[in-house]
Amino acid sequence: MRFSASLLVAVLALSLPAVGNAQKKGKAMPEDVPMATTEEYTWLNGQKEVSGSLTAIDTNTLSRTVTLRVEYQDWAENTKYKPSKVPGNPNGDAKNLATFNRLMQDQQRAMAMTNPNQQIAALNRVQTQYQNLMNQMYNDYMKQSNQAQQAYLNDVKNNNFPYIQVTKHKDVQLELQDKVIVRRLKMPMEYDDKGFVKEYTKEELDKLHLVDNKDKKLPGLPAKWEDVLVGEKVTLGLTPMKKDPPAKKIDKKDQPKDDPEEKKADPKDPPAAKTPVRPTVRLIVITDDSGAVQPGDTPTPTKKKKKD
Repeated sequence: MRFSASLLVAVLALSLPAVGNAQKKGKAMPEDVPMATTEEYTWLNGQKEVSGSLTAIDTNTLSRTVTLRVEYQDWAENTKYKPSKVPGNPNGDAKNLATFNRLMQDQQRAMAMTNPNQQIAALNRVQTQYQNLMNQMYNDYMKQSNQAQQAYLNDVKNNNFPYIQVTKHKDVQLELQDKVIVRRLKMPMEYDDKGFVKEYTKEELDKLHLVDNKDKKLPGLPAKWEDVLVGEKVTLGLTPMKKDPPAKKIDKKDQPKDDPEEKKADPKDPPAAKTPVRPTVRLIVITDDSGAVQPGDTPTPTKKKKKD
């Protein structure tokens, strides 16, 4: 049987809480942002809305589309992480182990004594020294566990963890419905006849909210398609794409005969890529137009941080 205070400290440490040209009204600056995967589009097809920043608006193709940059949180390795050094006591552990082994030998010698008085005295000495050894090992354990806990609290204070939360982005390209609705959360900045910024009363805003929205099912205030610009923060209301129904079984009698001139698929050919299941955009709500890029303007590229 072996006792090691460092082993107990390790267990305690583990138990501590771990801490393009085809774009309308502006062109977004290119960045190294990946497009959403097929799996992510499938997940998005089940959502009612998605928020982000508009990076592209394409209206020159058969199907109008918008590209939205979505922000999300992820975990990454902390390159500045420095493992805390908890001072141990290897010499003390070795000394305690040697003392324990010696006491076991002393106990065996005492048990072999034939003189009862000498045997009792020897066993009492072993018991006393054993109790002192247990007290010493407990004190060593408490000292090292306090040091480990203090090191953990210092890591929390200094944000010194092996992994940190980072902000990442993905671009999603979605098709607009023919009758897409555009709304905004606040009126654009306008000036009155005297040159002051126009302010709206609550009654005026309530009336504006009801424009094309008598049933009050739409959020915000009325807006025009011309108000939708690259660089704006928006929330898109989505309509899920219906999945294709399973193919009906055809009776062998009704099956067409094979055309000998028709080339059969080679089983060695790779499978055709599946078209992502993407929702369509039925509603655009402009939440922040402060970063909007006006036609002919060149947006300021995002400065990339130097890698550590």
